Amino acid sequence: MMKRLLFSVLIFSSFQSYGQDNTLPIKKFQYLNSAQFELGGGGGAYSFNYEHIILNKLKFKTAAQFGISHLIYESNFSPVLRIEATEIMSFNKHHIEVGLGVTSYYLKPSTGTVGNWYTDIVPRAGYRYQKPNGRFLFRIGFTPFIDTKESSNQFQSWGGLSFGYTF
Repeated sequence: MMKRLLFSVLIFSSFQSYGQDNTLPIKKFQYLNSAQFELGGGGGAYSFNYEHIILNKLKFKTAAQFGISHLIYESNFSPVLRIEATEIMSFNKHHIEVGLGVTSYYLKPSTGTVGNWYTDIVPRAGYRYQKPNGRFLFRIGFTPFIDTKESSNQFQSWGGLSFGYTF
């Protein structure tokens, strides 16, 4: 019995086995600029965004983003401006994003009084699909709003879905 066990261990331990190759080379982004349309996210209902990759390392990338949008408040057009800094952790064409943004918007009541600018803090945690040399990008993320008005300091859960083109 012991001889059979020892013989089996020696036979099976001498075979080489191969698993999936997890050593695919991680590459830098070839295109450092992108134009994106985001549903939800830091701009509210939607936003148009421009993003630039500031640091383009193999595993980690840092991006800065600027966006514009608008909202209708008491039948008035209210501009929305946003900026965001994002750290991107790369796994070839799949990426994890963590960022922090600021969204400012102007609200003017319809009664004719002077409006005010308000600012919300908008963190981001999400997933990004972008090939290192590809032109298309897709992002989905959790983007809650943290209201900075003195009277509220509320946390509102929110999310966003982006489609973009890199150049």
